[in-house]
Amino acid sequence: MSDIVGLSLAAVLTGPGIPVAALVVRQLVEYLRGSLPFLASVNGLVLAFVLNAALYVVAFAFAGQHTAEGAFAAVLVWLAAGMATKGAHNMLGDRLTVAEAK
Repeated sequence: MSDIVGLSLAAVLTGPGIPVAALVVRQLVEYLRGSLPFLASVNGLVLAFVLNAALYVVAFAFAGQHTAEGAFAAVLVWLAAGMATKGAHNMLGDRLTVAEAK
């Protein structure tokens, strides 16, 4: 069972995998900050940056594209996922703030 519903680690290195990776990282940041008290004071975007980097290093290592072009593509997708994570964080954070205000 290498993938679940067509999702694999290598999929995060593709365009359609970017939003999936962004939302997974965003939710993982919220989960970690809520579960581990020592991470509560860490900036969520910094933690997302580190988790995104770790995800894409692991994905690149296991994808089998160990060329200069593959590394460049992984960096570009990592940057896109980082921007998508920040956007998801800002969008969902705003919604949570509005819901709490009501």
